[in-house]
Amino acid sequence: MTLRWHGKVSKDMGQSVQAVHESPVPRIGGLAIFLTLCFSFQFVHFFWNRLFPIFDIQLSEVLSFLAAMLIAVSPIFLIGFIEDLTKKVSARTRLWVSVASGLLGCWLLQTKITTLGFNYLDEMLAIPLFAIAFTGFATAGVANAFNIVDGFNGLASFLALQALLGIGLLSYWYGDSLLLLMSLLVGGAVFGFLVLNWPFGRIFLGDGGAYLIGFMIAWVCVLLNERHEVISPYACLLLCAYPVIEVAYSSWRRIRRKQTSSRADSLHLHQLIYRQLICKWLKGSSANTKNSAAGLFCAMLALPTTISAILFHNSQTLLICIFIIYFCLYAFSYLFLANLDARKTARSSVVA
Repeated sequence: MTLRWHGKVSKDMGQSVQAVHESPVPRIGGLAIFLTLCFSFQFVHFFWNRLFPIFDIQLSEVLSFLAAMLIAVSPIFLIGFIEDLTKKVSARTRLWVSVASGLLGCWLLQTKITTLGFNYLDEMLAIPLFAIAFTGFATAGVANAFNIVDGFNGLASFLALQALLGIGLLSYWYGDSLLLLMSLLVGGAVFGFLVLNWPFGRIFLGDGGAYLIGFMIAWVCVLLNERHEVISPYACLLLCAYPVIEVAYSSWRRIRRKQTSSRADSLHLHQLIYRQLICKWLKGSSANTKNSAAGLFCAMLALPTTISAILFHNSQTLLICIFIIYFCLYAFSYLFLANLDARKTARSSVVA
């Protein structure tokens, strides 16, 4: 309905190496989520008298927290949104702006990662500058991880909602009304986008949207861990395990192949699953059906880590073991599917 105003600059024409959609789709879903979160100021203020019995916190505390989160996320959202419109912002520039957003968050929220559960690491994090730098890069890494997995209808959104569900439940169990409210507000904004994105693919998150939800989730995880020592930092890691492993594995793959990190490819796990599983299972279905099925299927792969993070949130050793097992399963699945993909490509080249 609004494409006549912005379609020339906002449409994704499906020409990139990672694209699987056939018709142009606007990449401004992130703007809708950002504006929704801005509108949440008015929502919270207007309905506060009704919400207060549920959320035992002061309105001023909520509004100042929301303002700090939105200011901190603004640089990374804006640089991603500019990339969505121009396609001219380098990956390196976006990475450093995302780190700057993380550092801004440390200053505005007066919070940083201070513990990872191991003495030698915690001693390093006791150094303020190191802790601030680590927090900036860690939150930027999670934001970029959600951008990496944003490859199919609903995938990044379903993963975000799973993580926010885990954060919300843990916040509720430990009486943290502020983080519970934040997870509900971000989750509501993401769900509103998801209705238009899945299964029909009418709008995409774009880089701006993926960075935004990843950054928000990263910071709520940092705050959850720092405000409640009983919750292991590895519970927060498990809530974001799929995107984090994907970005780490992708970086290692490109380094091994001597490729730059800014060079896009179609070798992520969700793309291999799409080509080697979904396209075979749904042979004859429309491209959009396959796209949406791949998004839902891949998002379901994160359910075991989400459930584990909730159930065993205070058991560090068990959480680490679960993460290692999940990583091994990811690596095995990736290598198996990549081998099938390479064979198929080789056969196709021989036939051609």
